Amino acid sequence: MFLEESLVTVSLKPPPVIKYSETLRELARRMSRKRVDHMIVSDEKGRRVLGSINIYELMKIIVIHSAKVLSQKVLDYSKREVPCLRENSKVRDLLEYWKNQGLSEVCVLSRGEAPIASTSPLVFVQQAAKYLKRLVSSNAFKSTQPLIAVNTTVKGVLRRAVERELLCFLVYRKGNILGVVDCFDVLALIADGPEDILSYTCSFIYKRLEPEKLPRGLSETFSPLVLYRGEVCVISVADMVRDLCHELLQRI
Repeated sequence: MFLEESLVTVSLKPPPVIKYSETLRELARRMSRKRVDHMIVSDEKGRRVLGSINIYELMKIIVIHSAKVLSQKVLDYSKREVPCLRENSKVRDLLEYWKNQGLSEVCVLSRGEAPIASTSPLVFVQQAAKYLKRLVSSNAFKSTQPLIAVNTTVKGVLRRAVERELLCFLVYRKGNILGVVDCFDVLALIADGPEDILSYTCSFIYKRLEPEKLPRGLSETFSPLVLYRGEVCVISVADMVRDLCHELLQRI
């Protein structure tokens, strides 16, 4: 049964780690390059967990403080209390924790003080996609929420990402979808772009969409962008995991 699977199977091992003395700019670069939605903040030797920060928290920080904040240290903006689960924890333990504590939490599997793995809603779905294909509800597939106008600014993209809990948006003009904006790509642009990058519009940054190459629904190789019932949709990882928490845990 999926709920009895080891938590390690839906985690990243080793976990994505960044030292406390690194900057938010380096954090944005690594998240973008590795396409991970969280990082564990560690001491200089990487042996002790000092905090965590996820992509939504980072985007919110940039929206509030502008791109200049990227020169600040990671530790100053990280969440210090990181939930740690035992190395032998099950998927059930994780879903119960998220159901009770909220989906924004990055969870660490530890051996003593040392982090050995970590997971988040996005990592969970990526790692467990083959188990979830038959469990995902239609509520997870969004066709209107991800729509943003072509003149939306980069700052506007970040704000909507935080508000709507989405990492991918469909850029449209006059009712037609032109392309897609991915938040991992946006972070890379912000980290190494010009000072006024937040004022750039989607017309400069979107990528052309090729619907015929999209998977149909949730596939074993997770893609946030899919074709579902004939429409281009973005998968809401947050809504998917919320539904799974409700559906799977009530079966116990």
